[in-house]
Amino acid sequence: MAFSIAAINIILTILFKVITVFERHDYVSMEMASKVSKLFISQLVNTGLMIGLINTRLISLGTVGHKLNELLGGKYTGFNGKWY
Repeated sequence: MAFSIAAINIILTILFKVITVFERHDYVSMEMASKVSKLFISQLVNTGLMIGLINTRLISLGTVGHKLNELLGGKYTGFNGKWY
């Protein structure tokens, strides 16, 4: 899983570098700010939220939670010592 997250982050870095060129910013600093803000949000979601979502069991959502547990397969119901 760690390899796939790192690979996706590398792909996102390359993708956003290409996308910001097509935005045609007037200044290099504006181009960099655009790229960095896109990278921050996408890597936060990819690294932080996806790991939490994958490792969590959604027992309180009833039938929907049961279906998501089959899909994601998390084994931890909360943040305890075993999760880390």
